[in-house]
Amino acid sequence: MQCAPARAALLSGRFAHRVGFSSNDPLDREVFPYSNYSIPLGVELLPGHLRARGRGVPHLSVNVRTTIRRRLGYATRGVGKWNVGHCSERYLPAARGFDGFTGYFSPGLSYLDYTPDAERDFVDGAGGSAPLKDLFSQAADGALAFHDATVGTVPTDEVFARAALAAVADVDGKKPLFLYAAWQAPHSNAQFHAANWTAAFGGPRPTLEAVAARGLFAQRLAFAQALVTVDYNVERVFDALRASSSRDVVVAVVSDNGGYPCAAELAGSNHPLRGPRAFLYASSFDSGRAGARYSTPMHHVDWLATLRSAALAGGALDAAYDSRDHWAALRDGETDEALEARALVLAAGDGFAAVVQGGYKYMCGFDTFGFYNVTAYDQIQCWPGDASEAWLFDLRDDPRETANVDDDEARARLAAVAAAAVDDAYVPQHAFGTEEGNGAAGFAGWHAGM
Repeated sequence: MQCAPARAALLSGRFAHRVGFSSNDPLDREVFPYSNYSIPLGVELLPGHLRARGRGVPHLSVNVRTTIRRRLGYATRGVGKWNVGHCSERYLPAARGFDGFTGYFSPGLSYLDYTPDAERDFVDGAGGSAPLKDLFSQAADGALAFHDATVGTVPTDEVFARAALAAVADVDGKKPLFLYAAWQAPHSNAQFHAANWTAAFGGPRPTLEAVAARGLFAQRLAFAQALVTVDYNVERVFDALRASSSRDVVVAVVSDNGGYPCAAELAGSNHPLRGPRAFLYASSFDSGRAGARYSTPMHHVDWLATLRSAALAGGALDAAYDSRDHWAALRDGETDEALEARALVLAAGDGFAAVVQGGYKYMCGFDTFGFYNVTAYDQIQCWPGDASEAWLFDLRDDPRETANVDDDEARARLAAVAAAAVDDAYVPQHAFGTEEGNGAAGFAGWHAGM
């Protein structure tokens, strides 16, 4: 997947193509500073579900069936990347279920001066301009404030870590907490420097120095060091949760997309799997529980139903949701045949689709990508080949997606699933890649903090 579609699927519980976030051009799948779209307003997002009516979390000695119904009453806080729409106040976190959010709207921003990677200036109607500000805090009442920055002060993820720790401390003991932490690292940006994090952390971090001694080429070293900062921030928040009065803590760690081996500053790797981020190759993934491996296919959309179940929110989701509940299977290590057999739609639209079902993956309408050198930096590797034929991969025998298999029955079955998904795709009024959807600079004045 890619940044915005993955977040849209996770927060909405619906496949990306069903909320207007699907395209076979990765540049058309992002929410840029002037973009005019979001997840449709009629779709309730994950944090809203955790504030909905359901069963109270019982003590272990209480039978769940006899627990009285009440509002879940979760505090819902978020930090980090929003990136699912911001051109209307109705699209912002406070209007979509969050009690508080500190983060940024665009696909990426500079770690130290908080300006977007792209479209860095606001242009007013008189031809003047000013730098866009893209680090914000929003309160439950909708009040919005943008952060100023001086280069060399506090890196973005340190801002987010402090906000997350403050949320844990603020909520402690008062109510259950849902915390959504969408860290910026290891997003590629020229302002990432390990030394800045050493200062922010109040001293050297041994792992940063250990990574530097491994002899990685510069872009891979920067990527590895960025992941160390994520590990440290997750550790800090988890330690705070364990030290709080919370009885139980569920931590789900997910990624919005794979690595990009040709990023200019922080180069990831999907070795030995095929392709870079955003192009839907090698996109199958595993989830895990402590001490075991969970191999049932699980999609971003499934976290909504799964976390609702973990919170004992009563009532089933309606058919408009694609989310399925994995909580019992994750908790007990069971196999659910219905979950094993269902079709997962990764993308679908006019002339393209990618679906997974029954151990097979079908793709059509996407560029061809190969495999990448993990020992040296070579940007030429990231140019795609010609538009592909219809691919069918057997993920059980070929998880690297090397061979287009000859299985007419499976190909026909998944092609039919793909065709149905294309027919079901939602096309917003201002769609990805259109002039209206991409917006105009003059329409984003409030986003500039002006």
